[in-house]
Amino acid sequence: MTEVPTTIKDRKRVEKRREQIVRAAIKLFSRKGFQKTTLRDLAEESGLSLGNIYDYVGAKEDIIYLCHEFISDKTDEHLERSVENVKDPIAKLRRMVRAEFEHLFEQWADGVMLIYRDTHLLPRPFMKKLLQKERRHLEKFEVVLEECVRQGRLRDCNLRLTSNLIKAMIDSWVLKRWDLRGHIGQLEARRAIIDMTLNGLLPESQSTREFPAADNLLEGRSALVANGGTMIGQAVLAFLLSQGMRPATYTDDWAGFGALPAISTGQAGGIRYFPGPENEPVSEPFVNHIQEEHGSLDIYIHDLSVGMTSLPADPSYQAEACRHLVDNLRDARNIAGFLEKVMTNRKSGRIIFIAPWAWDRFLDPICYETVKGGVIALTRALAEKTAGSGVNVHCIVPGYIKTARPSEIQKQYETELVREIPAGHLGELEDITNAIHFLASDTSKYLTGHILKCTGGLD
Repeated sequence: MTEVPTTIKDRKRVEKRREQIVRAAIKLFSRKGFQKTTLRDLAEESGLSLGNIYDYVGAKEDIIYLCHEFISDKTDEHLERSVENVKDPIAKLRRMVRAEFEHLFEQWADGVMLIYRDTHLLPRPFMKKLLQKERRHLEKFEVVLEECVRQGRLRDCNLRLTSNLIKAMIDSWVLKRWDLRGHIGQLEARRAIIDMTLNGLLPESQSTREFPAADNLLEGRSALVANGGTMIGQAVLAFLLSQGMRPATYTDDWAGFGALPAISTGQAGGIRYFPGPENEPVSEPFVNHIQEEHGSLDIYIHDLSVGMTSLPADPSYQAEACRHLVDNLRDARNIAGFLEKVMTNRKSGRIIFIAPWAWDRFLDPICYETVKGGVIALTRALAEKTAGSGVNVHCIVPGYIKTARPSEIQKQYETELVREIPAGHLGELEDITNAIHFLASDTSKYLTGHILKCTGGLD
């Protein structure tokens, strides 16, 4: 926001006040119209005095320019973050379309309509600058389209025309909302745009349809699975990899009851492994180091289980396992503040806690219930703090879950437990990964703070 003159020298203060003015202007111009909205109206809505308004803008027309510049800058930031560390150009294109929908039309729909409707009121120099900004935005799509063509993923096409057609289709969700709403959902609209871009409108019998119509909702995203050495952790990692994601994990030296041991740093089978901190709590610098090495995190999943698969014969081993269970809750709490800061700054992210699975109850029922209750409380508190920033926080509570090969404790107690479980059978690891898929994808974007019990009805 540098083109409009101001009498204030403090740039941070100027940006803060102008954002207040812009948000008020979008609201008032959309409701009352540009001509009928006075500077006095804007001052009242933005919480500034009329005199303060003139410190930050020279005329009402300046505010139209500031609205366009503000939305354009925010959209460019969101678009660039959406393709960070994504290598496949088709995945980039899908994520860019998704990012435009998410950012523009969930947060700035009225602003987009305002820009199309009132930009003609701007003086010619401002109009020229805004058109240059729009051209640079379209070039971001053209770079990805050119990459698709160069790799033979799309046929040769007029990149400038194609980028404008894609943008026009996306913008129609706002401009033609009077005709579309109630007949099509945002997810369906997004998929239709991708399908038409990649496959055209020919019926399947006449089209090679190299690309599926329904976009993979997780493809290209990055994830960190904390405590990924448990049975559930390994299942989640394998699932994320199958969805085209870039998963990373850390484990520690304590393997638990049948859980997989820690794996040294490196990449194996598409999963990046980091060693856990030795004899220390998980800290902000530790997770920040992983993020610097692996890239910004779209999804953070933390399994608090110790992965119990057999009853401990040694009381001291049982006590150690209980301490480890409590340490997992401590680590989740320690890192919650860092995740809140990083993801709210980006205005996007998913945090999914996985409570200890029900087999851990055999360690110590009081310890198990304490940790389970603690992570549920953490989920609700964190969800409330981040709800306004595009960050969703959830908790999955696993019941008695079968392992690939029946564990000792499963063999010993399955018959007895099945009689108590209302569903009449034990759960599958797939039940947990299906829940992860739902909570991590855009299909649950309006949900936060939910405690999803995968227990077959058993509390």
